[in-house]
Amino acid sequence: MRGSHLNTLGIILLLLLVITDVGYAQIGGQDSFQFLNTPVNARVAALGGYNVSQNRGDLNWVFYNPGLLDSVAAGDISISYVNFYGGSKYSQVAYAFDTKAVGKAAVGLTHLSHGNFDSYDEAGNYLGTFNASEYAVRVSLSHRMGPFLMGVAPQLAVSSIAGFRSSALMADIGGVFQHPRKQLSVGLVIKNAGFGLGRYAEEKTRLPFDVQLGMSFKPEQMPVIFSFTGTNLPNQNLVYFEPDSRVNFNEAVPGTFTKIFSRVNIGTEFLFGPNFHVLAGYNHRIRRELRLEQAGGSAGFSVGVWIKIKSFELTIARSHYHVVGGNTHFTVSHNVNRLFHKRKSAS
Repeated sequence: MRGSHLNTLGIILLLLLVITDVGYAQIGGQDSFQFLNTPVNARVAALGGYNVSQNRGDLNWVFYNPGLLDSVAAGDISISYVNFYGGSKYSQVAYAFDTKAVGKAAVGLTHLSHGNFDSYDEAGNYLGTFNASEYAVRVSLSHRMGPFLMGVAPQLAVSSIAGFRSSALMADIGGVFQHPRKQLSVGLVIKNAGFGLGRYAEEKTRLPFDVQLGMSFKPEQMPVIFSFTGTNLPNQNLVYFEPDSRVNFNEAVPGTFTKIFSRVNIGTEFLFGPNFHVLAGYNHRIRRELRLEQAGGSAGFSVGVWIKIKSFELTIARSHYHVVGGNTHFTVSHNVNRLFHKRKSAS
């Protein structure tokens, strides 16, 4: 059975590598389906918005690295929600289960609702209202080979505005190395590799392709987990600077440190006990791009708490993108198999 699982996963990996080759040519633009890059899960949001290496048995990690699915128990279910800026609402749900054909798998749905808008014609006549929304449906598969975890997650993304639609078929391909003795893990993931199926206009659909590399480790005798994640690795330069613009007139030319650090996301999880953790994160790129000249505020910083009450896990996070305020993320997780087992035992 292990051999059949490995063969099946190998075929999927081969097919997705072909998709990756197609998607790699689209690195130059990242305009479409940007909702896939916004963290919905509270734990990842609290850790700065990116994490591809921390293996803590959290089902939501499959949205960031499908290789981490191996640490999840079958029957785990998780629901996340965040009321985003401008009245937009994010929601995310995931469920893990065992299959005879490919082993452990998980299904996930990410949905973004932009709300309703008033519609007018060229003369200003009211035509009613229309809505705009985006969603992505994904299936994650994983396989373990010693200290190495591999995973793939094909997904279908759809964007809809006033009856017009744009869609794309993409996939995440991820791997994780877990140190056999120390609490150290290294993750690598190719994200959103694929091609467009339908588009709004004649221009080619550009996908938010990315390659991310991260490391998480827990020092001995210290109740804390440090995570460092490198993002946007295919892009040569992430730092925008216009020396002739008035906004940047007094701004120094970005140095090497700024260019490198703009790719690094830092996350820290303090383990105060088996049922209570405090999380914090920092994203230098968000802070540099979204802070105001007169006031930086808390842009780029994020905090959160993880609480376990019996068999339920609750995570609440606060992520800040601008001086005007931040967003509050909620995630609730549970294992439905344990719930059914308790009911059978009680009967």
